[in-house]
Amino acid sequence: MKRLAIAGLLGAACLGIAYRAGGGADAVRPAPHPAVAASVPPADAAAVAAGAPVAYEVHQRLLEALATARIEISNDPAAKGYFNAYWRKMRPQWARAAAGGPIDTAAYPYATSIALRVSATETVFSSPLEGGRIWKPDVRLWNMNEGSFDQREALWAPAPASYRFPVQIPPKARFEVSAGIANEPRGEVRFQVLVTAAGEAEKIVHDVTFGGKSGRGWHDIAVDLAAFGGKSATLELRTSFVAKDLGETGGGGDGGGKEIAPENRSPGVPAALWGNPTLLVERPAQTGYNVLWIVVDALRPDVLASFHDDAEDAAIAQAATKPLEARLPKVPGLMEHLDGFGARATRFVHAYSSASWTRPGTIGMLTGAPTSALGVDATRWGPDPNQIRAVYTKTDPFLGTTLRRRGVVTAGFVNNFFMAGYTPIGLDMGFERLVDHRYRTKDTDAITTDADAWIRAHKDARFFTFVNYNSPHDPIDPLPEFIAKVPKANGSDKLDDQVRGYMAEAAKDDRAIGKLLATLDETGLAKNTIVVVTADHGETLSSAHSGIGLEKSQIRFHHAAGHFEETVRIPILLFVPGKKAQVVKTRVSSIDIVPTLSELLGVGAPTNSRGRSLVGALDGKPLEERAFYTEGRALQGYFDGTLHYIASDTEKGRLFDLATDPGERVNLSNSRSSDAQRLASALTAFRAELKTARAEAAPTVAPTTAPPQVAEAAKPANVAAPPVTDGIGRVQLRFSAGGKPHRVDGTLTLQQVGTPLPISLPAGTWSLDKGEIRFSFALAEKAMAGFDFPFPATAKLGGTIRWDGREIGARLATEPALYHVGPFALAPAKELRTLKIPAADDGLEALLRGPTLPEIDPARDEGVFVVRSGAGAVEAAAAGNEGAAEMDKVLRDWGYAHGSH
Repeated sequence: MKRLAIAGLLGAACLGIAYRAGGGADAVRPAPHPAVAASVPPADAAAVAAGAPVAYEVHQRLLEALATARIEISNDPAAKGYFNAYWRKMRPQWARAAAGGPIDTAAYPYATSIALRVSATETVFSSPLEGGRIWKPDVRLWNMNEGSFDQREALWAPAPASYRFPVQIPPKARFEVSAGIANEPRGEVRFQVLVTAAGEAEKIVHDVTFGGKSGRGWHDIAVDLAAFGGKSATLELRTSFVAKDLGETGGGGDGGGKEIAPENRSPGVPAALWGNPTLLVERPAQTGYNVLWIVVDALRPDVLASFHDDAEDAAIAQAATKPLEARLPKVPGLMEHLDGFGARATRFVHAYSSASWTRPGTIGMLTGAPTSALGVDATRWGPDPNQIRAVYTKTDPFLGTTLRRRGVVTAGFVNNFFMAGYTPIGLDMGFERLVDHRYRTKDTDAITTDADAWIRAHKDARFFTFVNYNSPHDPIDPLPEFIAKVPKANGSDKLDDQVRGYMAEAAKDDRAIGKLLATLDETGLAKNTIVVVTADHGETLSSAHSGIGLEKSQIRFHHAAGHFEETVRIPILLFVPGKKAQVVKTRVSSIDIVPTLSELLGVGAPTNSRGRSLVGALDGKPLEERAFYTEGRALQGYFDGTLHYIASDTEKGRLFDLATDPGERVNLSNSRSSDAQRLASALTAFRAELKTARAEAAPTVAPTTAPPQVAEAAKPANVAAPPVTDGIGRVQLRFSAGGKPHRVDGTLTLQQVGTPLPISLPAGTWSLDKGEIRFSFALAEKAMAGFDFPFPATAKLGGTIRWDGREIGARLATEPALYHVGPFALAPAKELRTLKIPAADDGLEALLRGPTLPEIDPARDEGVFVVRSGAGAVEAAAAGNEGAAEMDKVLRDWGYAHGSH
């Protein structure tokens, strides 16, 4: 950023006023506080003795302990002016205060998430347009300038400044922090870490000085605090400044340069920072594995030889309609590292992204849900700011935000400007550190170098490392050594040079991935690290798919403007230590990755997750085939069997049969209109169900217009009510949100129970098979849903319910109000906590019995409610007649049920 733009803000002399919540004459001297609770429990000696893996985990993030700190910052106008003018920053969205809520940046305005330019230069991005015009995008909007930018959660400390934190230092502790300078001050900044244990003298445990051009950026610091283990202490972060003439080349950390006389000193303020100040402790790990998640932007699975099946390739070659470049040739040796890795990993050879372009594809894979389920639009390049703010109000929506609460250190190394949260097009996805290398060709090496260094530096810690390469993405600029490996023809068909270049670019990233996999082997991390390799979406390469899409975008050689199978199909490779390699041919989705990892790591999946765990497939168990949904820019797809239906917001839908037309060249929407109508209806029903999740986000933000009513978010399933006759009775089961969005799933086993009637549950969220009901759905914050069951006196019903990913019975010790039985909504007996509905002659049955459900307010009452009612107590809403329709409307108007529109 040009420093001239802020020169005027730096002209005021330092006033030496201590900082206090934005201004004041006195330093912050709060009343004594106990140390903030650690993010995870202390070490368990029994766990160590039992052989639990030991690793360094986060004990305390000091950014989250500001309420306990004594803070002294020079509050001169120049310092505040520079901080306000620096635009690559935002509120630290995922840092939480001691009380569990977000950091109060009004009280602590210098707490920030900030990206520093760490490259030598920053080049303004430009792109040629028609007629010789040049597009130079606004960098504050698009963030497309070439350079490297390192985003971290940080404390702004314009020297002189001091942060003092009361801490209880556990045994085997270490402190990690990064000293940062955002500008190029005319002098040197001294960064000191000091520890004062109770009853002991102050000790400087780290002391380093940076200045000039070489001082700009981040400088990582690690301090062993084992000598202070078990002690109460004050940990201080102190910055100071010495103005010096460092010459044209700037200075380093050697203290060189000539000190400037006070009357000649520059008024510039050193923009110093403490990045990610974190206290770690060695203890039994809460998660059994590290995670290395690698994404190659726009990587198709057919670039990898290991994802080809010879029999399938032969069948495709004999298809009635040739697929053209929608199917690439098998090229052994092109992707040698991933093909080799695939020999020891599980390969999901028919996998699909939840979306056809980067932001929704990335959100989908990291949340386990289509981006619509989070309320973020999949069509617009720049989403509604209300949508993004609404995501930030959710509790741990991403895998990264979930893991950081379990003591895991998180970092991302990417070329993906949609992951930088400080621009309108981006979204912070929960990484404490995110390094964005924005280059045309040299990004791959830069990403690999940084990721490799991070892994090696944290080889004894529990980490989640996300790596996002970009080479196969436009622009295509292949290296000669890789283009030479790609054949010039696919059988008798000549390959387009752009297609060959795409495949060669993929090979470039394959080589980089090989380096990271080798690092895991060299460091011994392969034995305790789960590795995921996938893509955010595919790429449209078929010459049959040329054309112009939304906003006059080219469809071929791109992705967001099209929505064909080749545009959304991706590879998924999953390596879990100790698991044998498998090849899974059942179709799966990128939203299945997070539920799978959550199960493997022993953590709850994010609240909005809609995927399924694939852990069984890792052990060779068969997966059930299922239909699934994808979305993109004004386009949506629905796969069911061999059929693929593509819906459009702007034109008539299209239907393809992949069995006879693997290249999707023949639109069958007219000749097979019944199939097209069936899939269109299924897609529409699924989108209606997603509106429930979109409604969850609306009340969390002050919108410019009234939000849609939650009551109109989903349509009840069109199921005829079962007959209820005298002497039979029924069980009524309801799930009530209580003013907060939830994820509900579970399984009920029916014995002699009649056919269930779903209440406010859309099609696709539940199934009945051989006496077993399986259900999984999102519950909007003011919604209620459930089932009614005809229930003879001798019938029994049992099963489990998971509320936000945890079995409800396991939560009742600390959250008894989540389960209510009988007409008075009492806490259940222990024997009923797994939803055991006994027969009438069981003694426990009396606890459930009542004429009907209690009055439930879904805006206030949270949890599961169950009543066993006697004969004749038939709810009008379940009768399937005109009265039922009227009652259904009343319930929707009151917000008790979901309608549709």
